[in-house]
Formats: sequence, C-alpha cells, structure tokens
Amino acid sequence: MHLRNADRIPFTLGVSKAGDLHLRNDAQGDNDHLPSSSTADLTTIGQTTADVISALY
Repeated sequence: MHLRNADRIPFTLGVSKAGDLHLRNDAQGDNDHLPSSSTADLTTIGQTTADVISALY
C-alpha cells in the first residue's frame, strides 16, 4: 500500500514473508518494522502506521 504524509513524502506499507508489517520511506529509503501484526484489525494497523510516521518524520 502506498501512502503519503502531510508533507507529501511517499511511504510503502508492506508485509514480509514472515507476516511482519514494515514501513518504508520511499524518498529516503528508510525501512522499519511496525509493532502491529499483519493479522491486526485495520483500525489498529492504520493507527500504528500513523504513529510511526509521526514519530519518525
């Protein structure tokens, strides 16, 4: 899934083969695992993604 933050920085939300969620800053190449599981509900995944982007950028 491709996302952009308020500054229009592109991010990719993906799932590894092991089922872990990861977030990549497409502009800088930074990549980080999210603390939520890929089996979490969409609300939790969305909130976790927003929190990680806000904390890092």
